[in-house]
Amino acid sequence: MRTVHIYAISHLDSGKSYVGSTWNLKLRWIDHRRRLRNGTHHCRYLQRAWIKHGKDAFSFTVLETIAVSTPVERLALERKWIAQEPRYNTIGISEDGASFSVGEETRAKLRALNLGKKQSDESRLKRSLATKGRKRDPEATAKTAEFWTGRKHSDESRARMSASAKARKKSDTPGYWAGKTRPEATKAKMTASQTSRWAARRREPSQLALPLQSRS
Repeated sequence: MRTVHIYAISHLDSGKSYVGSTWNLKLRWIDHRRRLRNGTHHCRYLQRAWIKHGKDAFSFTVLETIAVSTPVERLALERKWIAQEPRYNTIGISEDGASFSVGEETRAKLRALNLGKKQSDESRLKRSLATKGRKRDPEATAKTAEFWTGRKHSDESRARMSASAKARKKSDTPGYWAGKTRPEATKAKMTASQTSRWAARRREPSQLALPLQSRS
């Protein structure tokens, strides 16, 4: 038997919570705060709220502490608490990697709730100030690169993406970059970034070498 803790990271004003479970409460809370502070938290809804409202707007609460004999029991407890709305979770994930998707009814509610909403200028400014000058955790970057290396979209995914792009209507409002040009310094940074990225992925020179042809 092991003791599992079901916890919630809650927004004090709205009552929305992110629910999770852990064997080690102290280390898990430290990890959540580090990821939220660095802008790399896996729950994007919680991350956005944290950036928008700040750390003082949230509380960390233990919902239940109980002894379980298997990870399955732990996941069942987590599901029970995640099923209670409102919440930031869209997918329940425990530390042992087990996961489950929420129902279509909940997804529909979330879509309806956020449909047509636009961020205020104040919210945009807060996000800008919170992330300005902050670099992503190198460990998180490495994990993301490792995850996507060698992966390709399936034919079904490509077809869905193509159909979605074709059905999408172009807005009558000009985009942000309409009529604008990037500064030369920004262009240079983008070029350097792309060059280094392709250099890292490039195969060995011996594999790319082509036979030279003499001119007649």
